[in-house]
Amino acid sequence: MTEVGLRIVIAEPKVEPISFRAEMTTLSGALHRPGTDPRAAIVLHGATGVPQSYYQPFARWLAEQGYACLTYDYRDFGGSAKAPLRQSRARMADWGLSDQPAAQAELERLVPDAPVWVIGHSLGGLMVPFHPGATRISRLIGVCLLY
Repeated sequence: MTEVGLRIVIAEPKVEPISFRAEMTTLSGALHRPGTDPRAAIVLHGATGVPQSYYQPFARWLAEQGYACLTYDYRDFGGSAKAPLRQSRARMADWGLSDQPAAQAELERLVPDAPVWVIGHSLGGLMVPFHPGATRISRLIGVCLLY
């Protein structure tokens, strides 16, 4: 009698650098993809003054759990900055009403067949009800939205 061995292969998550348009500017981000079809597609809207690099370990963990996760930097900040921050004319309204919906739209384009979730940290969650694509969100998780 021969023994049949069972070998389970778990595909490693992948990280893809991405860029996408929000009005007249280009935003930089990363898409963390699971090694299989995603259970959901998550856009992580960061807090004011927090670069996307802060969220990378969490995004990686989400991908390991089977979720696609897009992180990005708001206009004129972090990887999306084109000049020193002091020269920025961006307002929080630009981040919340233009950059955030653009990130969700890009996630929907890149991961079209998964339910859309949003994780919003502080400002990242406060503006979501005002997004034109809010009705397409199947789950919203807010982290420290009020103090």
